[in-house]
Amino acid sequence: MSKFEERLKFLADVNVEKGIIELLRNLGFEVQWVADLDKFMEDEQVLKLAAKESRIVLKR
Repeated sequence: MSKFEERLKFLADVNVEKGIIELLRNLGFEVQWVADLDKFMEDEQVLKLAAKESRIVLKR
């Protein structure tokens, strides 16, 4: 994995399938799943959290 890939961090919204999250984690990416935090989190909160933690938002 390149240094660029090691720095990529994702925030996956609740509608992203668990299998995709597991695949990305198995590939070495850091993925936080909104469903593990608060499955009722509003989109605005998702975006604020992603910005705060410098994560790329994944949506389906």
